[in-house]
Amino acid sequence: MLNKHEKDLRKIVELYRIIKELTLFTEQVNFKIDVQASMELRNAFDHFMRAMSSELSIQQKKDAEYIKRQIDKVCAHVIRSGYDTLDTLGIEIKKSIIDEMRFFSLETINVVWPEYYRKERGKMMDIVGAITSARFNKDSGDDDLNNFLMYAEKIKESTDMYKKLLQKKGDMIEYQKKLKEEKLKKRMFAIIKVLFIGLIGYLFAWLQYIWLK
Repeated sequence: MLNKHEKDLRKIVELYRIIKELTLFTEQVNFKIDVQASMELRNAFDHFMRAMSSELSIQQKKDAEYIKRQIDKVCAHVIRSGYDTLDTLGIEIKKSIIDEMRFFSLETINVVWPEYYRKERGKMMDIVGAITSARFNKDSGDDDLNNFLMYAEKIKESTDMYKKLLQKKGDMIEYQKKLKEEKLKKRMFAIIKVLFIGLIGYLFAWLQYIWLK
């Protein structure tokens, strides 16, 4: 009987694979895990087990309409889990990129990651705009999943950008450290220069005093 639901089951599997990939990335970079998304998956699994229990006659055999209702509920829960995952990850990535980049000077960014201002930042703004539109149009009853898949694609693009940031971060830290050391050396040189000139002035005044005396 489950063959009648192949389309829905295929959709569920495809959605789960997307959610799993994004969840693994979330865990890898220590982002916050969306509790609601996990609950939606748990509820989806519960409805799937009800359908399977009936299909396999583990519990009292239900009619085809019962199984269809359970499969439909599985789809709805998985889609909601997907949207919750995308919402949370999108917010976390945007916040993390802003927080990470604000510690680096304009010179550091332009030298180590010149594409950031020329390309990546504009791309990020386009992604944010697309994500805003996708969040506005999200619907757990979306049969063709066009909006969800577009949303997921934009989130994946933002994860790629965050990965680039992590790759560049070490070099930016080193360059920033180098800049600070150079500025400190220049400052110390300026202080020594002022002290030296002051000392020369003092010696000149003292010698002049001795000579006039």
